Amino acid sequence: MALELFHFTGNDGTKFTLPKVIKSGVLRKARNARDDVDYAYNVIELVADGPALDALDEMTAKEVADIFKDWMQGMQPGESSASSAS
Repeated sequence: MALELFHFTGNDGTKFTLPKVIKSGVLRKARNARDDVDYAYNVIELVADGPALDALDEMTAKEVADIFKDWMQGMQPGESSASSAS
């Protein structure tokens, strides 16, 4: 399976990526977040590399929220081979 990526552009024009398929463990680790903002940053911190995190840190909260929303809308649930069998 090819790794599908979500692309976003930092304030300086640099392109960054986040995975479109997230493993269940990431969501499990973020599940006890205090609110939606805490949840979003938990998920981002668990999957983003250092340069992407640095780029997000330089953005406004609204910019990051918009990126998170777009990223989650493009999210694809992982599928195991057993789930496609009847």
